[in-house]
Amino acid sequence: MRARVIEISESGFGFVCDIAYPIGATIKFRLNIPDPANGSQWHVAPGQAEVMSSVLGRDGFRSGVGIQSMLIAHQDMLKAWVQLRSR
Repeated sequence: MRARVIEISESGFGFVCDIAYPIGATIKFRLNIPDPANGSQWHVAPGQAEVMSSVLGRDGFRSGVGIQSMLIAHQDMLKAWVQLRSR
């Protein structure tokens, strides 16, 4: 199932999709993260997260998750990309 990420941080992200996930559910994900050094390159970062919020909006269900597990290399890449975008 595809979802659109609407906000992201080092510890979690919010997304919109057609499914309402229950609070506390564990989901598996695959984030497409742009390379901080070369934005034209993308990396697929799989991981696992816990659903923290889920509400119905105009464009679908908006859910917020906290990342529980992800490879260290992908965590570092996500952190670098978030910091780059926060400037």
